[in-house]
Amino acid sequence: MTRDLRWPAFVLLAATAFALPFIGDSYIVQLATRMLIFGMAALGIDFFLAYVGQLSLGHTIFLASGAYLTALLTMAGLESALLVWPIVLLGVALLALAAGMLALRTGGLYFIMITLAFTQMLFFFLQSQRGLGGDEGFSVPQRNTLPLLDLSDPRNLYLLVLVLLLGVIGLIAWIRATPFGAAIEACRDNAQRLSAMGLDPYGYRLSGFVFSAVIVGLAGILYTNNTLYLTPALSGWYLSGELLMMVILGGSGSLLGPVLGAALFVLLQEQLSHITPHWMAGLGALLVARVMLMKDGFWNVLARRLGGDDSHS
Repeated sequence: MTRDLRWPAFVLLAATAFALPFIGDSYIVQLATRMLIFGMAALGIDFFLAYVGQLSLGHTIFLASGAYLTALLTMAGLESALLVWPIVLLGVALLALAAGMLALRTGGLYFIMITLAFTQMLFFFLQSQRGLGGDEGFSVPQRNTLPLLDLSDPRNLYLLVLVLLLGVIGLIAWIRATPFGAAIEACRDNAQRLSAMGLDPYGYRLSGFVFSAVIVGLAGILYTNNTLYLTPALSGWYLSGELLMMVILGGSGSLLGPVLGAALFVLLQEQLSHITPHWMAGLGALLVARVMLMKDGFWNVLARRLGGDDSHS
């Protein structure tokens, strides 16, 4: 019998992640923080893709909305994360509810095109706002504050991002185990059967859309606090493509796949950009190799080698 090594591997990985800010320099901590933030965003996108069963090219509107709302509230004098972050997440949820009520009336290619249109609308709107720096963007004067944690220290911010990411992973795992999660997955597998049972597939899809948007919005909040600089590119369709690449690299439908994919993407982006301005070509080659050689993504292949069911990892 093959021993299941997934949990020991996860514990070792988590212990290493928590130890990193104490053993790594500021560059490593900053890079790792970016990995975790984009991992959270990719995880939110994958929830909608893998469990609801629809592809969205518009989730960067929630990343950008979370980031910009955080910046604007902070610059307006609201510094406390305990006040700013709930307001921002509520705003993102309401935006997702409005967008989802419109877009989810369609499906397939039409849904993809509508979400892409949302992304482009926000991109050009932000680009036209000279008060926000237009295409050049603007700086955020400071990070949000927490009573017992100094977020001006990059190590503390990293640890907060790590804890929040683990919380999101745990929340998704819990939802998957509930009847609500089963109903959301049923929308993907057999919406007609769900309707025959007296349940509303549209309502469950909309709930999944809003939930995934809030996760991406939280990543936007953390992005602002990490970079302290925002540009309209954060809402661009090409960032949607990059986030999907992260999901594909790591493996869709798993809890850790999108996070691993984001880590690989950010690391390769950082290294290849120092070698060539055409670093996307290298990432494209890696994506082709992943599709050809690893049908299920890096994490799903690794999970099977560790002796477990990758669909629950």
